Amino acid sequence: MKTLLITFLASIFIIHTEDKTEPGQLTKDQFYRDFGFVTIIEWGNTRLFDDVTFIKGRKTLTAFYDDKPELIGTTENKTFNDLPVQAQKRIKQDYKDYSVGDIILFDDNEANETDMILYNQQFEDADNYFIELKKDNKKRRLRLLKTTPKPTDYSSICLTRKRSSTQSTK
Repeated sequence: MKTLLITFLASIFIIHTEDKTEPGQLTKDQFYRDFGFVTIIEWGNTRLFDDVTFIKGRKTLTAFYDDKPELIGTTENKTFNDLPVQAQKRIKQDYKDYSVGDIILFDDNEANETDMILYNQQFEDADNYFIELKKDNKKRRLRLLKTTPKPTDYSSICLTRKRSSTQSTK
């Protein structure tokens, strides 16, 4: 009887733990409707969002879902050269003593009104670049709002300075 009770409690713990590490089936089903059958690297979740990192074509993306489950948006690693030329010039001018670290593009799902949170910063529905700058032991993060009247027009660019701390991307 004691062995049966321990086995039962262990199975509840395993089921509960699995629920904490992966999104529910509804999120997974919605993901496959949104992106088709792609190579999954990792399923995950936080207290706010479900997420999945995957490969589509030659790109590694992370998709974020709210509790409905609807796609909030995706993130993708970028390089400095991927930034609009005006932004590159301004960063080189204003932060010439800094080296450029990670750059992430958040591509918002405009059809979903849920606001995204990255680096512990909530921001409204918009596509944004997040640029990490390093100097000595200090890190700064810039947020570059990508406003695009036309898909290839980067004429309206605004850099927003963000205070840095050791924050994760989730």
